[in-house]
Amino acid sequence: MKRTNAGFTLIELLVGMAIVAILTAIAIPTYNNYLDQARVAHIDSNFDQAIERIEAHHMFLETRRIRGEEVNFPADGDAWISLIDPDSEVRAPDSATLSGYGAAVDDDNGVIGITAVGATGVVTLTRPAYASLTAQFTRNIGPTSMLTGDADPAADPAADPAADPAADPAADPNGG
Repeated sequence: MKRTNAGFTLIELLVGMAIVAILTAIAIPTYNNYLDQARVAHIDSNFDQAIERIEAHHMFLETRRIRGEEVNFPADGDAWISLIDPDSEVRAPDSATLSGYGAAVDDDNGVIGITAVGATGVVTLTRPAYASLTAQFTRNIGPTSMLTGDADPAADPAADPAADPAADPAADPNGG
């Protein structure tokens, strides 16, 4: 009686396992890199969305100010967060429950910090140093009138030319 082997030899199994191990060693770091890039893109998207919504609200309030209507800015970071994300839909990367915005930046979870100084309208956004983002990035956003110089001159003494000695030739100590 003749016996036939229907299976693989030990060498064939070891070669197959070595090939799978090599492919895994290449694939896992590449996959982790793609995940890191996706997390960073998620944070950048949340950050850009917050900037756009805050600037849009500033423009809305600036239009009201120009029309002579009363303008009230949200008083703190939490009020701005509820304004730009009213349904709490923005999430931190890798989280189904943690909000993408917070009163303080959270580098460990990728939460963007949003703070405001009273009711001045100036908002500070801080992007976290999360994943491959090695440093925090801060952006201040203020009302359009503050940025373009259209603010009330009575509130800004520097806007008054009479307060500027260079604008008055008689005040020039060199006589010119």
